[in-house]
Amino acid sequence: MKKFTSLCLSLIIVLLLLVSPAAASDSAKELTVIFTHDMHSYLDTKSYELNGDLHEIGGLQR
Repeated sequence: MKKFTSLCLSLIIVLLLLVSPAAASDSAKELTVIFTHDMHSYLDTKSYELNGDLHEIGGLQR
């Protein structure tokens, strides 16, 4: 099942890559990409205790 899913996704990607240039228009378009990567792989903070002190790591900056 995993190989079948990989094969289907690969086929879809290839088809999209072939169709995209044909469907593109001649007019110029502007694309704005908003990139945020400062989440430290957590949406919520993680707490741990070290030497009797409580520390919080990760999470979105508030």
